Amino acid sequence: MAYYELFSNLIENSGLSHKDISDKCKLLGVSISPSYISQLKSGKIPAPSDEVSKAIAEVCNGNGNELILEAYLDKAPNSLITFINNMKEIVLFTTLQFIKSQMEKDQFEIYETEIINQSNKQPLSSFILEANNTNFVQSDMSFDECNFTMIDDMYNVNISTNQPVGFTVKDNAMKPFINKDSIVTFDKKETYSNGDIVGFIIDKEVLVRRLYKKNDLLILSADNYEFEPLIYKLNDIKILGKVRQFTTKL
Repeated sequence: MAYYELFSNLIENSGLSHKDISDKCKLLGVSISPSYISQLKSGKIPAPSDEVSKAIAEVCNGNGNELILEAYLDKAPNSLITFINNMKEIVLFTTLQFIKSQMEKDQFEIYETEIINQSNKQPLSSFILEANNTNFVQSDMSFDECNFTMIDDMYNVNISTNQPVGFTVKDNAMKPFINKDSIVTFDKKETYSNGDIVGFIIDKEVLVRRLYKKNDLLILSADNYEFEPLIYKLNDIKILGKVRQFTTKL
């Protein structure tokens, strides 16, 4: 969804006229004309400044962060948008697999179409903010966010944070980024976020997947669509830690 589409929906759902919005924005110290609002709705001009988006969202009772992020996504390279869309599809597929496992077939078919429609309508900005704010805790210890740096040379790709403990990846479930036989190191955490890439032990084998939690279940999802999600009860697997570095032969 482009910025102007999200913007238009916000304006229409507010029930306010362009003049009403203009007047209310002036009270917030932001001067915009009704004609400028019309141009933004049509998509004929670029997305406005963060200040303008924030003011309009506040006046229209919308999400300012979502509107601001959508403006940045309008300018993002296609490769990044494709990557985010792929992540969105993975989350949708994983969610459907989880719901399917909890329902009778006829019940699931009723919900499946609605869930897919909701996902298709969800702006990328909303998806990103939702994913960023979804955390779950396995103990009382707080989660420390890692800062990633990438080093790219002719032979290896390394993504790292701190303190490694390494294993060899056994499959291609996390292609194209983490290939089979990559060397992976983990940071042991007591708190993990939905979407974290983690290592875990199943039947004495170390695997790497994206981690999601739904109620008392853990859903371990591959980036490679050829691999189906793995679903376990919370205490049925041992998590080695969050991936902090991997080395892959190119």
